[in-house]
Amino acid sequence: MNGLHLAADVRNTGAIAFYPRLGFTRIPSHDDVVAFARDLSTPEVAAAAVPGSRRR
Repeated sequence: MNGLHLAADVRNTGAIAFYPRLGFTRIPSHDDVVAFARDLSTPEVAAAAVPGSRRR
């Protein structure tokens, strides 16, 4: 998996504020949706996503 997309209803202000704190970037979407994407292809991100793995 190279990336992850998330979508939130425009009224979900908590999610819209939270996802960027996790490294997601807003991407174009429909009028009633705020969409986000995050690149998972770098080794550092991939290692952080595996439980029990350590960053070096």
